[in-house]
Amino acid sequence: MPAIPPIEPAPRTPHTMDRRQALEGWENEGGHTRPLAVPALPAGIIARTEAYYLVGPYRYTDLACAEAELCRQQGRRDG
Repeated sequence: MPAIPPIEPAPRTPHTMDRRQALEGWENEGGHTRPLAVPALPAGIIARTEAYYLVGPYRYTDLACAEAELCRQQGRRDG
């Protein structure tokens, strides 16, 4: 009887991955959550990602300031 050749594993796609593996790089239906690859930057240039908070027409990088503005807009003084 001739030898049976080994079966090659299927490529890893979302259909063949287990649930945990399939979700590692995806969040809900919004798409990939890993950061995009940034090309190498020349010396002296630094890239950074910064969170900002929107309160009405205003934009803040400091959460405490955003919360204070929200309190002002709501007419509260307890913030």
